[in-house]
Amino acid sequence: MTGPAADPALEEALDWLLRLREAPHDAGLRRAHAAWLAAAPAHAAAWTRAAHLWHGLGAVGPQQQSLPHARQPARAVAPVALARRALWPALAAGIALPLLAPGLRRAWQADLSTGTGEQRNATLPDGSRIALAPRSALRLDFGPERRLLEVLEGGAFLEAATAPAQPLLVLAQGTRLRVPGADVDLQLLGGGFQVAVQRGQVTLEDDRPSPALRQELAAGESLRLAPGACSWQRGRQAPASIATWRDGPLFLQDTSLSDAIDLIGRYHHGWVLLRDATLGQRRLTGLYDPREPERALRAMVAPVGGMVRRLSPLLYLVEAA
Repeated sequence: MTGPAADPALEEALDWLLRLREAPHDAGLRRAHAAWLAAAPAHAAAWTRAAHLWHGLGAVGPQQQSLPHARQPARAVAPVALARRALWPALAAGIALPLLAPGLRRAWQADLSTGTGEQRNATLPDGSRIALAPRSALRLDFGPERRLLEVLEGGAFLEAATAPAQPLLVLAQGTRLRVPGADVDLQLLGGGFQVAVQRGQVTLEDDRPSPALRQELAAGESLRLAPGACSWQRGRQAPASIATWRDGPLFLQDTSLSDAIDLIGRYHHGWVLLRDATLGQRRLTGLYDPREPERALRAMVAPVGGMVRRLSPLLYLVEAA
């Protein structure tokens, strides 16, 4: 292995991480890993760095295998050597760096989280119900005088308990959403934030635009804020088509390819890299099965003039045809 990312201890650590991920209950493997950690101080440091890089790239490390799973799709397990060959070019090219901070933030701050392809249902302290999408993380802050939920990563479908005097406050990328009692789909996409209301009414506020943004959204309405809230787009769709990801196919309506890749990538145990920003702005509408992410990705990309290059089971590139 050569190049800027080459590091013998880190390479060994990534090998251990992949092997433990594929055999989390192998006691002999865990004992061997513990012996390797104790053999040299550099091993422990490399292990910590490998775990941080892995989480920063959005993958599921061994420590996540014990999380409660719901609707977990079957997946093929890539051989360790092949997975490592796919991972190292990404690290060498610096791909991990812009993704590292969100992954670490999720690990340190999240109260609820999911891994790749995983969904999770939970009841919040006020009786509200939440369904987490894959690769998502939420922070909770509930008390006698506050009901606060922050979307750190990914997305969720929220069925907020009715409390007009104290609306549930949702924070996401600098945006505030006041939910006195409504069903809403919340998604962080490409550094921006999208909310779609299935039932009830919500108020969205953001002080960053000039003038400040304040919008009321009712059932069937959605709002997509670009990164930094520099622009926003309002839309409409049938309430029944909102958050279809909870039960099966993923329905997308007038969605940018970059957002579609973000959503389908949450079901792929690896990385989908978009290499053409102009291609990513093209719009699509369709119904896709996230349980087959490669097939869904190709179905998204081809109609808008793109192609998918499969470099390994873990790494796909999307570019103009």
